[in-house]
Amino acid sequence: MNTTLAVVVSAIVILIAALVVITIFSGGITQVATLAQAKTICSTQYITMCQSTGQKPTTWDINNMNVAGDIKSCAEAAPSCTCSTTQPYVGSCP
Repeated sequence: MNTTLAVVVSAIVILIAALVVITIFSGGITQVATLAQAKTICSTQYITMCQSTGQKPTTWDINNMNVAGDIKSCAEAAPSCTCSTTQPYVGSCP
């Protein structure tokens, strides 16, 4: 009886831990209708991250934007974004 209870409790704990990990790391695909919307979203993320850390967003090169059925990365949607290399960090996406 004690062994069965331990196995059931262990299984539940493992399932809960797996759900937490999946929830944390499942960014998913952002649905956008146009390339202009994607550029706006990506530009905002880039400028915010640049001003706070001096770096581009960690997901910048990952294909996670569905632009009218075409999966793109922010690097493709807003390729002209730049970040200064000295403080105060200034981001720009012309």
